[in-house]
Amino acid sequence: VQAIADANQYGQCDALIVGRGGGSLEDLWPFNEEAVARAVFASEIPVVSAVGHEVDFTIADFAADLRAPTPSAAAELLSPDGEDMLNQFEGFEMLLAEAVIRKIRHLEQRTDYLQKRLQHPGRKLQEQTQHLDHLDIRLRRAMAGKMQQQTTQMQSAQDRLVRQSPKQAIAQRKQAVANSVKQIMRAVSQQLELKQSKTAQAMHLLDTVSPLKTLGRGYSIIRDSSDKVVKTVAQVSAGDTLRGQLTDGEVVFSVTETTTKTL
Repeated sequence: VQAIADANQYGQCDALIVGRGGGSLEDLWPFNEEAVARAVFASEIPVVSAVGHEVDFTIADFAADLRAPTPSAAAELLSPDGEDMLNQFEGFEMLLAEAVIRKIRHLEQRTDYLQKRLQHPGRKLQEQTQHLDHLDIRLRRAMAGKMQQQTTQMQSAQDRLVRQSPKQAIAQRKQAVANSVKQIMRAVSQQLELKQSKTAQAMHLLDTVSPLKTLGRGYSIIRDSSDKVVKTVAQVSAGDTLRGQLTDGEVVFSVTETTTKTL
């Protein structure tokens, strides 16, 4: 009774086992005492009753949170399964790989969509490039956070499995996860570099056919007083005031005569 009270006071135990090996009815009778049953029932820490053999029953069995047929069976109930923990590590590795692959596919689809929406050879491409950089940073941070979370979980599980000492298996799993993450990171970097290269090529192509480049070769853009682009002689009459955009400014002039020429 005092041991149960001390354990609850210090709060250093996750669970308690109240029991003893087999014996006569007199040997097991203390576990039928009212004081013992009340102490077991009042314990804030979960109590497993393990008195005698499987055929033996005491009042403490009914007051406890769980009954085990023998003390050794109680120990097995409260001990983690090393194989289950290793299976959990494999599940964590698969979930991490699937999450990263889904993220890569989403980024590829997003990048393709953004490239199709390119409207201006300068500003629009610059915005998309910045967005790609932002996605790259977010992806790296997310992967770093996921790696840290997995590492913390694995370290915690390793601490719980010290008694079973699956050190070699855990080290192999950790190395496998680290290798997988490195491969995925390299693949992500290669994909981002490829997308950035394609974006730069598109920017160069659009810059080549830009109206500003045309002005630099000696051409001009003519607009009327309503700021509409003049494309044909039919849009102009003698006496109209027009503006001609050159590569370094504008020229304002008046129309004195119009003629039609067939090319």
